[in-house]
Amino acid sequence: MRDGDTLNQNMPNFFIVGTVKGGTTSLYEYLKQHPQVFMASPKEPHFFSNLKPSQEYLGKRVVSNRADYLSLFKEASHFNAVGEASTSYLWEKETPYRIKKCIPNAKIIIILRDPIDRAFSHYLMDVRDGLQDRPFYDALLEDYSATEKGYFISHLYVELGMYYKQVKRYIDAFGRQSLLILSFDDFKRDSGMVFGKVARFLEIDIKSIGSIATNRAYNAFAAPRNKVAKLILRNKEISMFGKAFMPRSARNILIERILLSHNKPNMDFQSIKFLRELYNDDMEQLKDLIGWVPYRW
Repeated sequence: MRDGDTLNQNMPNFFIVGTVKGGTTSLYEYLKQHPQVFMASPKEPHFFSNLKPSQEYLGKRVVSNRADYLSLFKEASHFNAVGEASTSYLWEKETPYRIKKCIPNAKIIIILRDPIDRAFSHYLMDVRDGLQDRPFYDALLEDYSATEKGYFISHLYVELGMYYKQVKRYIDAFGRQSLLILSFDDFKRDSGMVFGKVARFLEIDIKSIGSIATNRAYNAFAAPRNKVAKLILRNKEISMFGKAFMPRSARNILIERILLSHNKPNMDFQSIKFLRELYNDDMEQLKDLIGWVPYRW
């Protein structure tokens, strides 16, 4: 988005801005089920981030054109809450101020996850998607020392978990009263309770929560079960063949029950020690800022 752009119609009035691997997909899917909420599709247009259209991730398109962005909300006029959920918005430095300029009364939802757990989950997602083959510690060192960094440019395993400045920018832009800052652990432990907080924040009907399946986790951990499964999952021809000749339900069963494993591996101590030393000061600053931290290490 260019800084001079303004929006004057079909505007979202709230944003889920992150963090990556913090439960934003689950919250997005839950909100889509609420009768008073309209969520943009695709989930992450990244319009208010300064990303180039060529910066794509696993085929996800960056919506950089104003008309294209507004078209995402053309059916939203009769909904109380209208939103989108681009995780780049928490990381990109100018995004809070771009949103504030165009939609000054927007409400902002941030989900924070323990930064060490977040980094590991991010890494495992990249392994699953064929973007990473190195052991976790080696991947951390390589990415942290990379000279070129940015969203969709480098992994940002460490940097995305440096929450203090990311959150402070939104507080500076919107004020604390316009932010709902949630804990991923609370969301995982009692998604219904956290969704109730979201409903009150967005001023939508809390009674409708009972009809929403908040017990399902979206985008949860999964990895190829073995080398053969990895080859099958990453082969474009096989994927196209499956989509052409197999019903979606059968494909999902094949992938979930046969090709994928949901047994999450453990982190190595070397990586934990490395990340703990990097995050301790940031967590202290975050605690002074918002009164709590999503930190268990």
